[in-house]
Amino acid sequence: MKVTRDIILDLLPIYLAGEASQDTRELVEAHLTADPQLAKLAERAAAPQQLEEVAVPLTVEDEMRTYQMTKLLMRQHNIFLPLALVFTFLWVAYLIADAVTGILSPGGGFALFAVAALFWIGFLNIMYQLNQKR
Repeated sequence: MKVTRDIILDLLPIYLAGEASQDTRELVEAHLTADPQLAKLAERAAAPQQLEEVAVPLTVEDEMRTYQMTKLLMRQHNIFLPLALVFTFLWVAYLIADAVTGILSPGGGFALFAVAALFWIGFLNIMYQLNQKR
């Protein structure tokens, strides 16, 4: 029986997977040396394949929802950042005034600190949401 190119093509996946017997490997290798076109095909098939990213088409509704969410987050960003800064500066001013006069109550400083911390946490949460890839 004559070994044709079709037989080698049938054996090629087994050969490339490394599961062929010694006799089959020798037969395929002998045929690949005689057929350079098939050898190039086997070489390309043996090369590791890199997966390409598939673009996911967005619908108009998806784009509009993303736009609305980003717009809302930017509005919140423009509110939370100034409030966080104001309450932080008020807290620092309270600490300075307390250090100079010594008559202010410590509870007021803690309240300013707590409010400033809440605004900073909110601001950082908004920044995290804005920077996420979805």
